[in-house]
Amino acid sequence: MTKINLFNVDVLNLRTERQKYNDELVFNLLTNKTSRVDIEKNINGKALDRILSEEKMTYEQLLEQCVNPFITRSISRNISINASRQGKIDEKLIIDGVASVMTKYDITIKGCDVNGIRFCNDGRVLDGKTFKKENLDKDKDSMKSIDGIIEGKVNGYIFAKVVIGGGGHQDNVLGESIKFIDWVNKFGSNDKLYVVLVDGEDLSKIKNLEKENLWIVNHIELQKRLIELVMKEKREL
Repeated sequence: MTKINLFNVDVLNLRTERQKYNDELVFNLLTNKTSRVDIEKNINGKALDRILSEEKMTYEQLLEQCVNPFITRSISRNISINASRQGKIDEKLIIDGVASVMTKYDITIKGCDVNGIRFCNDGRVLDGKTFKKENLDKDKDSMKSIDGIIEGKVNGYIFAKVVIGGGGHQDNVLGESIKFIDWVNKFGSNDKLYVVLVDGEDLSKIKNLEKENLWIVNHIELQKRLIELVMKEKREL
């Protein structure tokens, strides 16, 4: 039997490594006396404003302090972008990774941008242009945008979330997942597969809400089940 090499990523370690990268990037920008305008896209602007306000100094005066590596690194850690706030990057990486495996099984998985496809509260599935043309509100008229499309041997949609750490964010993810599940139960098509793809969180709270065309899985289980589905179809031919 051929061994299946699944895409596997340590989500927690992924965020840790990206945080190191974010911190180091800002350290280098401060060391090189990068202007406020040019550094803005790589930092948490509110955190920087808070430091400047508390210390009663300008950004230029802050740069004058960035000659000592210890001080510079301390500032960098305080104003760099928090990797836990970059969930969309994690979701894309995971979807792309799963897609790279599934192409071998005649299944194409494509990631969607934040305004790509939305499930509307009236049951319609609209692309971003149509949604905007109809002047719909993303908070009132739809739920979180769809993260991936499945095409080929299997056709459907992926709602993806990466959860690291406890607290309210986990509750928010759970709430969004349940909204997606409720939509599928009310408007979903029997010939489509709907996937709640959650990594970094225990799925036991919502796992019992699964049904034949609604999967609640992490990225490893998604690959295994898609492959199993394809293999089953081949055996039945």
